[in-house]
Amino acid sequence: MTQPYTYLIGWPEHNTWYYGVRYANNCMPSELWVSYKSSSKYVAEFAKAHGSPSITQVRKTFHTKDAARLWEHKVLKKLKVVNDEKWLNRTDNKAIVPRKGEEHHNATRRGKDSPFYGIARPEVAELKRKEWTKKIRCIIQRAKKSQ
Repeated sequence: MTQPYTYLIGWPEHNTWYYGVRYANNCMPSELWVSYKSSSKYVAEFAKAHGSPSITQVRKTFHTKDAARLWEHKVLKKLKVVNDEKWLNRTDNKAIVPRKGEEHHNATRRGKDSPFYGIARPEVAELKRKEWTKKIRCIIQRAKKSQ
């Protein structure tokens, strides 16, 4: 039997925390920090450097993985983990990409509502410029050939 759950692990002596979700086939809350540590590479790195967390808590159990994913997302948003150094979480997105036909929760966030608004990404701009330059050259060449 599978029982998805959310969990909190922490190193209070370092004021460092992680809130996560587990919903794999045959997962059980009793496996937390026994056979299942976390899928986060940041947790693995921190545990390697500082040892096992002194706090490992199953916070809530669920009947479905979608309910567990949604709950984790709500908690991470409410705690504003992305902008808080004490959290090892690097995103507050839902745990997995939506299935075909589902709309991603960021899908309609455009312009100033986008999480990428105002972030300078010169490497992306340069790639786009090169792509457009190449497309324009192809269009010009085709136009010359058709004359």
